[in-house]
Amino acid sequence: MQILYGARHCFIDNGFDGASISQIANQAGVSVANIYQYFESKESMIHALIEYNLEIDLLKIQAMNATMYEAKALRRYMHSNFADDNHIEGVRLMQEIISEATRSDEVANLLKETERKAGIALMEGLSNAIPSGHISPTLDPLDAARKISYFHNGMIARLAITPSLREKLADQFTDFILETLNNSK
Repeated sequence: MQILYGARHCFIDNGFDGASISQIANQAGVSVANIYQYFESKESMIHALIEYNLEIDLLKIQAMNATMYEAKALRRYMHSNFADDNHIEGVRLMQEIISEATRSDEVANLLKETERKAGIALMEGLSNAIPSGHISPTLDPLDAARKISYFHNGMIARLAITPSLREKLADQFTDFILETLNNSK
């Protein structure tokens, strides 16, 4: 994990192409040889970071699902999530990963698979929350999960560019989710 922490910070600060193995080793406090014991390339590090981000995203989706989409609970969760500096760093890293996915089919495919898994978790949470009454009973959970995911992708792009808007973006994202869940066809 120490190596991935170093890679994460180097990728955020220098971009994927601008980060060297020696910079990553220095940031992680290990030798270059030590890095190659665990990772064969920078791309294998980005793969590991994508998988790690999926684990974090699934935990966040689980926490969001736990609000049962009750407006006040969801808004509290969104504000705490957006206020977390690790979230901002994760957003910046995701922008680097997306950029790399435009150049690497392997990274693009891995990213698509993690988005698929996150979408399933969100869809299942929405389905489970319908009986709570906070979500329209006519909601199509698959359609809603897609809309929320697409909006989220736009939000993270904006958050990466303007982290000072985090509270406003948390409110806008919450409002979008609530509107999507209560305005079904």
